[in-house]
Amino acid sequence: MSTTEQKLQELKTRLLEIGDLNHINALLGWDQSTYMPAGGAEARGRQSALMAQMAQEKFVDKEIGNLLDDLQNYEESLPYDSDDASLIRVTRREYERALKIPPEFIGELK
Repeated sequence: MSTTEQKLQELKTRLLEIGDLNHINALLGWDQSTYMPAGGAEARGRQSALMAQMAQEKFVDKEIGNLLDDLQNYEESLPYDSDDASLIRVTRREYERALKIPPEFIGELK
C-alpha cells in the first residue's frame, strides 16, 4: 500500500470513528425522546454534551488537517467527482468550518 493510500485509509478510519460518536449521540437523543425515565435528563444532557464534544475534538485534531494537506495533490490528480476527491474536498470544507468552533462550546451547547 502506498503512502497516499495509507493516509487516505487513515482519514477514512478517523472519519468513521467521528461518525460513530455522532451516531451514538443520535441514539442517546432518540432514547431520551422515547424511553428515558423521569429524572434522567441531567445525566443524559451530560452524556450527550460529552459525545458531541468528543466528536468535535476528534474532527478538529491537527492530524486531520495534516492528512488533508498531505492528500491535496492526490485529490487534485483525480476527477473532480470521484469518490476519493469528493471525500477529501468535503472533509476539508467541513474541517475548516469546524475549526472556528471550540469543542468546549459544542459541549456547552448540547
